[in-house]
Amino acid sequence: MVQTYALLLGPMLLEHYRFSQNAKFCKELYPVALRQIELFRKLIDDKGMIIPGSYSWLFIDHDAELYKETPSLGLYLFSLRRTAELGECLGMPHPELTKEAEKLSKLLFQRCFDKETGLFRADDKNRQLSWATQVWFLLGEVVKGNAARQVWSKMLKSPEAMRPHTPYLWCSVLEAGWMLGKNADVRKIIRDYWGGMLKRKLDTFPEVFVPENPMFSSYGDCLMNSDCHAWSACPIYFLATAFAGVKPAEPFFRSVRITPNPGGLGRIRATVPSPKGVIGVDLKFASGGDAGTISLPEGLSGTYEFMGRTLDLHPGTNELK
Repeated sequence: MVQTYALLLGPMLLEHYRFSQNAKFCKELYPVALRQIELFRKLIDDKGMIIPGSYSWLFIDHDAELYKETPSLGLYLFSLRRTAELGECLGMPHPELTKEAEKLSKLLFQRCFDKETGLFRADDKNRQLSWATQVWFLLGEVVKGNAARQVWSKMLKSPEAMRPHTPYLWCSVLEAGWMLGKNADVRKIIRDYWGGMLKRKLDTFPEVFVPENPMFSSYGDCLMNSDCHAWSACPIYFLATAFAGVKPAEPFFRSVRITPNPGGLGRIRATVPSPKGVIGVDLKFASGGDAGTISLPEGLSGTYEFMGRTLDLHPGTNELK
């Protein structure tokens, strides 16, 4: 079993609940999510460290040199907090999960934070710096607010910190950056990393992509790599929901709310599928203003919000002037 994958059940159910409001389904699986946390908790000692040899597989990234135990603890924190939030939504609160997260966060900060670099090392003995640890500590909220944004900025500039090898970990980087409001950084990462795949004439996004080592493989032979891998698709989500800003205003897109975040882009064109059909966005941005069209399928209405103005949207083509 990949124990770090299992920890993501609670956060995934929370996302599903936010989209569908299907409490019945989420309540059925909530005990399973709690069980994954219970099992992972057994791997951690009273000092907040993973017990050597206690686990089967902690997957964070395809990198044999990466010390995976510490970012796995950050992922555990992320799971604790999101699963607790899910419990609140379902009327099945587990406040002890949040208390556990706060206690572990303090232990990790005390042991891993390096004042000299302003970043988190693997621990007080293993001094490895990695993007994996920074990102999962940010998502797990070991630090918050301005302190978290400082860690993010220093991570981007660090020549020592090990960078991700797979789109899987880069997706977590995008999520952490967007959470911190670092929209321009997120856009640049998508352009540089996934854009780098396009520059190499790839027509599908692969399991592993290391720009400086295109023949890299964790399997010993790049022919074993998957050249079309599902975990490489996350920019689709960010481009559609974050930059184009297309999100359901009600469960299952019974209505839509569009709040674009151009982040320096002069134009956004996007097509986003919904249960009622395709939503089309074609917007231009200049001098703080916006113009263009938004097309909604039959039976779908909603609102558009940008720079303080709100417009009602109706099925068909909506002109923005």
